[in-house]
Amino acid sequence: MLKTYQLEASVFDKQDTKPKHVKSLTLSDIKRLPKFEMDATMQCAGNRRKEMSQVKEVKGLSWNCGSISTAKWTGARLTDILKAMGFKDEDFNKKYIQFEGLDVDPTGTPYGSSIAMEKALDPNQCIMVAYEMNGEPVPADHGFPLRLIIPGVVGARNVKWLKKIVLSDEESHSHWQRKDYKCFNPSVDFNTCDFDTAYAVQETPVQSVISEPSASSSISADDGYVTVRGYAFSGGGRGIARVDLSLDGGETWLNAELDNNGQSPYKSWRGHSGGHSTHP
Repeated sequence: MLKTYQLEASVFDKQDTKPKHVKSLTLSDIKRLPKFEMDATMQCAGNRRKEMSQVKEVKGLSWNCGSISTAKWTGARLTDILKAMGFKDEDFNKKYIQFEGLDVDPTGTPYGSSIAMEKALDPNQCIMVAYEMNGEPVPADHGFPLRLIIPGVVGARNVKWLKKIVLSDEESHSHWQRKDYKCFNPSVDFNTCDFDTAYAVQETPVQSVISEPSASSSISADDGYVTVRGYAFSGGGRGIARVDLSLDGGETWLNAELDNNGQSPYKSWRGHSGGHSTHP
């Protein structure tokens, strides 16, 4: 597969019947571009869906709080790849950039996603195409040979097994961009809602999770104290400034101690993990 693999990119106008300015790079070509490394936390849009269903049943895998992880990604910046392909300035006037993977659904339609072009071109967003994860080739389950990494954005937009990039004035027509991963108020019926009236979910919201002790578990305080641990994460590169903990239903609050991950609070792609607080 690697001998024939190529990452393809093109420009598509609605009035055209097929893409134009089709370009491609091999995996070796991409590895010759300036190497970019980044630690980034990725979270599924459905993380903690199990808790959501305790309020009102929602569709999808019943994730608890573990559908999130941090890895070191190595690859090339998306902007460097587009420049190496020789696209012209006017090509970047398109509204969106679409991404397509090698995986297909039962109808034969490839998985896809898209983000705004202005986000894709912003150097502060650190968007990259990765060929290594934690110092090794990206594992098959995580998107070998190339995976798109858009830090601070829901996992659904970080396309695995990346095969194609399209510059377009339209969002991806993928089911997962148009007919899923959108938010509605609790009174809306998922089976009859009009997905075209809502925006596709992109950046993840701020949240914090108590992972220890686990929910409904029995605990003891042999020395008179209990240590509470968990994680806090916010999408869009926004760092976590503070985590507050209440032991009395919100009447009073205490500050948790955060592990400093050494990143700027305005450009933080890695979640704070191991934050803890010890209380009598």
